[in-house]
Amino acid sequence: MVTVENSRCSSMSSELGRLSAQRSSRMSDTPPPHPDQEAPDFTEDNALLAQYPGNYRELITNVQLQDGLAEGKIQQLDGIQSVFIRHILKRRDIFCQLPAKSGKTAIFVVATLQMLNLEPDVASFRAPSVVVVAPTRELASQIADTYQLYGKRMPNLSVRLFIGGLNRASEDVKAMRNSKQRLHVVVATPGRLKELIRESYVHVNYVKHMIFDEADTIFGDEEMRADAHFCFTRTERQKQTMMFGATFSGLAHEICVKYLRLPFSWTGPSIDNPRRGGVINHRFYHVHENSKMDYLEGFLNLVLEREPERQVLIFVDTRERCDVLSHYLEEKKFDVIQVQGGLRQNIRFYCFGLAKENRKKLIVTTDLFARGVDIPHVSVIVNYDCPKGFSGNVGGGRHDPVEARHTYYNRTNRCGRDIDQSLVLTLARDAGDINFLRTEVEQNLGFQVIELTKE
Repeated sequence: MVTVENSRCSSMSSELGRLSAQRSSRMSDTPPPHPDQEAPDFTEDNALLAQYPGNYRELITNVQLQDGLAEGKIQQLDGIQSVFIRHILKRRDIFCQLPAKSGKTAIFVVATLQMLNLEPDVASFRAPSVVVVAPTRELASQIADTYQLYGKRMPNLSVRLFIGGLNRASEDVKAMRNSKQRLHVVVATPGRLKELIRESYVHVNYVKHMIFDEADTIFGDEEMRADAHFCFTRTERQKQTMMFGATFSGLAHEICVKYLRLPFSWTGPSIDNPRRGGVINHRFYHVHENSKMDYLEGFLNLVLEREPERQVLIFVDTRERCDVLSHYLEEKKFDVIQVQGGLRQNIRFYCFGLAKENRKKLIVTTDLFARGVDIPHVSVIVNYDCPKGFSGNVGGGRHDPVEARHTYYNRTNRCGRDIDQSLVLTLARDAGDINFLRTEVEQNLGFQVIELTKE
């Protein structure tokens, strides 16, 4: 086994021993108000925020939904969640940019379940009332599971997940028909939803609520944006549209608001309370590309020897590097899995399940896992490759430091929300990586990033 000399890991050893740095201040990339947006009346909103956190029973009157929330161990809503749910129940369009781990999924799931009419004559086998679009299959699956969990006690509720990689669209629809259930909620990726609509497998003429989760990713990618636009224009014009995300670039924000009519858009006090959970400590180590694997091996041995219960998420740039690194770690006898877009979907879901259930301690992945995905036991994140952003499609176009900054932020927030002390370690291979950390991360995100040395 390749080892790392003690001097190279001594500073990291002390880091793992204390992990007690003060919470870093953060800055939020708050989108400017939409020109058509009404000036919000904060009277009721401030009253809800004053109850932070508050009981949801005044907002959520559906008894079956209340029971489902209780079974899902949701006893109360944050003030900002209550504010957004109140405006959704008023049928306002929504532009919601809140930090990661602030409960965005619960906002639209709870609100749309409250508004659903489950009477037999208002639903059909092919005409959903709610459509949720997510950029990745894993996130779509997670959202569908949340609808099933919270709506568990709602009789006859039908939630359908449509994603590529598992079945053909026609096979999905056949299974839906065989179930003899009427259709209420569809959760889908943009390409699969477009196929379902184009082939008339799903009718969206009567959609009342359309939600785009991680909307900045959907509308920031040319192909997904085209698919999402196709789906949007086939739905009822008077529907309620909602955009959710943690980070929006200028272009993504500009595109998203064009789909909204007089949206409620307010980030509120969560700017000062950027994420649920404990302290995240940011560190970097300057290491040559050729020495990264050796250093990572020594670091992981140190982490798992001192605290074997820790779960580590390792980010790389490409599928190829993900495959190479995961096989290297396997050869070194680490308990590791990889999750990346090149795997068959059933394998991806299987590995995703292993990660969520903490049955694998090391997960090597691409930015497929950077947004929205919840792996609750992760307490260490390693940026094996420093984030890189590109304008336009991933891997093409010019380098975009703002997008890279958003990627760093979203990777960072994959740390479990119930973890008291988490660590983000970036392996900086050159001056460009270090400059990115000093400018985009320290200055623009407000995170203090401390360099680890050999001494």
